[in-house]
Amino acid sequence: MTALNESELTANDLLARLERLEAERDVRHALNDYFYLLDAGRVEDLLDVYSREVDWSASNIPFGSGRRLALTGRAQVRPVVESLGYGGFRHHGVNADIYVDDAATSAWTTSYMLVVSRSTEVPGTTLLLGGLYEGTWTRDSDRWRIGAWHISHQWMVDGVGSEKFFDGLREGTRWDGLRREEDS
Repeated sequence: MTALNESELTANDLLARLERLEAERDVRHALNDYFYLLDAGRVEDLLDVYSREVDWSASNIPFGSGRRLALTGRAQVRPVVESLGYGGFRHHGVNADIYVDDAATSAWTTSYMLVVSRSTEVPGTTLLLGGLYEGTWTRDSDRWRIGAWHISHQWMVDGVGSEKFFDGLREGTRWDGLRREEDS
């Protein structure tokens, strides 16, 4: 409970809290949707998660270089998204922190990332990547969209496991955004 005494809460206070809670839920869904769309290689749907004029950046690209890539707008982000080696990685967002403003129109997220990926250095093995996703979100008429996005690539461990990890990934997932006939 905040500084307000429960007996001092009005119906409007409760509605505002409910709206912020629903907004937090919707932002969490949008963040998880981002990870899923990225892993599934659904470029158009992934780009739609970004606002038209997204302020996008990534640090330490390529790994270990310390370089920062900064882009503005979906058109500049598109080549980066299209160049990813889809099917060769899985993203895991961990410990997501979501803050929604009082009006429930803007949100800020921070999430650690763990990526399991095919190794480019040690064929037949996998690598682990870790870092942080940080973003600001705005509510559009149809969904929450990323207005600013920063990806910090902070560590990498190569050659940690067998390529067999990816055998099942070729089969896709049971839910790919559309119900499959076998699920009907």
